Amino acid sequence: MSVKPYPIQEEKSSVPTANEPTVQEAVRKRRYPMAEAMKSSITLEELDSHLTDLIHRHYHPEA
Repeated sequence: MSVKPYPIQEEKSSVPTANEPTVQEAVRKRRYPMAEAMKSSITLEELDSHLTDLIHRHYHPEA
């Protein structure tokens, strides 16, 4: 029994490619303005503190 090699070139040519949006297009399509996102964002230190507190309260509910 003879095994034919898989035609890799044919597969690559038949796969459709998506066009990536440019940065300008992505900024224009953004639904939530960056300025608004920055107002409601928190720093990594604040996030770390919040998550540490949640974990501590989960494992030490009596404290």
